[in-house]
Amino acid sequence: MSNQSYMFAFLVAGCLCLVGCWPPSEDLKVPEEPSSRNELAEEDTQPDFSSRLIEIAKEYLSYPIVDQNFEWAPVPCAPAPGPPAIEYSRSADDSSHGGKLYLMFAAKLDEYMDADKSVSQDGQIVVKESWQAVVKSDANDQPYLNHASGNQITNHATKDGQHFKQGNQKELFIMYKIDPDTPGTDQGWVYGVVAADKLSVVAQGKLTNCMECHVDAGPDRLFGPVNPKVQMGRISE
Repeated sequence: MSNQSYMFAFLVAGCLCLVGCWPPSEDLKVPEEPSSRNELAEEDTQPDFSSRLIEIAKEYLSYPIVDQNFEWAPVPCAPAPGPPAIEYSRSADDSSHGGKLYLMFAAKLDEYMDADKSVSQDGQIVVKESWQAVVKSDANDQPYLNHASGNQITNHATKDGQHFKQGNQKELFIMYKIDPDTPGTDQGWVYGVVAADKLSVVAQGKLTNCMECHVDAGPDRLFGPVNPKVQMGRISE
């Protein structure tokens, strides 16, 4: 091969090398990952509170009952208050508590009874045990029941002059407090709905229905007792 042929082959090889190493133009950029994959990755990083909610569903019967009708005896010889009373929910949202009877439990009862004065600490747990509300013709018919917690409770609630008794057991509505900086919580509160069988979680985390209601309870999201003037024998300010 002549020197000119060698020179031509050398120049062609050099050009091919430069083309392979040169930074690609804007038109040759590799496409980015689809946004759907990025969104999925973000969803996968959200905390899963299911295990703790199931634990609470299995242990809450050992918590104190929040007796919304608690009245402190005015004098030492006055009759002691009766058994804790089931209540007819004040919620107008039938997709949550509305239209149900409930009994409430709190892991830290004294703290809950002062909910309008102080911020709950990590570890506070509130559970609403709910039932279908069934019309009861006679409020005095079997007025008390032995509850699974070992307590005796009333067997009727009154709303608009009508008496209701417990029907089928419904969901457990749970709130528990952890570090306020925890992702997926409402200032540290985790909301959860557990099925009546206590084996499966229906919903968890920052639940819109729960948050829209509990934001009206104040900065700590707890409404506290129905009667704020009498709290465990302490007159509120």
